[in-house]
Amino acid sequence: MFLERCSAVSLLVLGFASEIIFCAQGSDTIMDKFPQDFSFGVGSAAFPTEGAWDTDGKGASIWDEFAKNSSNIQGGGDAKKSGDGYHKYRDDVQLLKELGVSHYKLSFSWPRIMPKGTIADGLNNAGISYYSDLIDLLVANGISPLVTLYHWDLPQALQLKGGWSNRTSVTWFRNYADFCFGRFGNKVKMWTTIEDPFSVAYKGYESGEHAPGLRTPGEVYNVGHNLLLAHAEAYRVYRDTYKTAQKGQVGISLSSDWFVAKSGTVASTLADIRALTFRLGWFADPIFKGDYPETMKQLVTSKRISQGIPNQTLPTFSVAEKAMIKGSVDFLGINHFKTQLVAPNIDTSSAGPGFYADQNLVLETDTSYPKLEFRPETNPNSDRRLMGFGLRKLLQYVTATYNKPVIYVTQNGLDSCGTLEDQNRVDYIRDYTNSVLQGECAALYGFNELMLG
Repeated sequence: MFLERCSAVSLLVLGFASEIIFCAQGSDTIMDKFPQDFSFGVGSAAFPTEGAWDTDGKGASIWDEFAKNSSNIQGGGDAKKSGDGYHKYRDDVQLLKELGVSHYKLSFSWPRIMPKGTIADGLNNAGISYYSDLIDLLVANGISPLVTLYHWDLPQALQLKGGWSNRTSVTWFRNYADFCFGRFGNKVKMWTTIEDPFSVAYKGYESGEHAPGLRTPGEVYNVGHNLLLAHAEAYRVYRDTYKTAQKGQVGISLSSDWFVAKSGTVASTLADIRALTFRLGWFADPIFKGDYPETMKQLVTSKRISQGIPNQTLPTFSVAEKAMIKGSVDFLGINHFKTQLVAPNIDTSSAGPGFYADQNLVLETDTSYPKLEFRPETNPNSDRRLMGFGLRKLLQYVTATYNKPVIYVTQNGLDSCGTLEDQNRVDYIRDYTNSVLQGECAALYGFNELMLG
């Protein structure tokens, strides 16, 4: 089912697109088509899709708590009902069938299965039955589920114990994953452990724009460290306990922009490398090479020491942990949405501690590319630009840097205003899909967040 168009990358296309792709590139129009066995799918996440936030014994998540303050949600509101997928999953599966996709990427809500986060504190049989019924219905309709164990909705009960800052989170997640593999693994053959750990760590614990909404720059690397260990523990559980019988695959989804040096200077080129090292290498290097990038370790250490906070550097892995983390994927999920310009930050004297401050660079939007806002006049400096080449470049970089792993593009797409007049989204999908097609190095290509509910 999964097409391998070249030895470098294997790509399953998750999305909706016509078989023949046309794309204008300057004065040239490229025409090509995906082969017959190239697979397309769509994806969602539990929190914005399911609703039923406190129904049938579900526990509260950190996003339920975060959304109680409407100012945390763009446009206000909450997700108490959202797409109401918990009650309308039969309709959703019928729509998926009509759409003709072969795969559906969904996530489990941890507190819907374990309301307080642990087996010892009780299981929610109604939530377990919901996911079992949904998976059975998908399989019965010829749609393969790709399940993400963690797409950001940590049980609030565990957040009260420190959340991902607490080293015990590694054990919490391992036990949760073990339960899910054992209960659902006879039907689910593709798993991702953690969705976009960068956003979990940076947006949840430093910028505060995501749940749990903390602004603690000293915790971002500690949280990332625990996420890596949790992923590796879950992978080891599946490999050692379930893989022989279930014959499934386990990976992780990492998000990364592509970066382009603003000028041809050596300083800009080095800044470009730093940006990709911090964004992607932070998590990919330990998984494929066994440790954090040397450049990242040196920069963070020197920065934090100079700021008088030497205890806030990158944590270190033990020899045993390095061995456990290295090679802890059967495939790598890649999430990509945009490309940014990079320049060195000349004046770092006023920069406080922080993930981006540690990198000594400035990120900009290349405004020479078309904007993709539905109403561009409301956001003239939008960073959503038609730059599909970035996805192809990113896939090529991962292939060359990490020894040709199996790559699935698990998120890509453009949010819009919710109307059918969305030529900007059509342009985005055409450009990014065609860019992958040009690369002739296939993968699993996903158009993110088609909300069916």
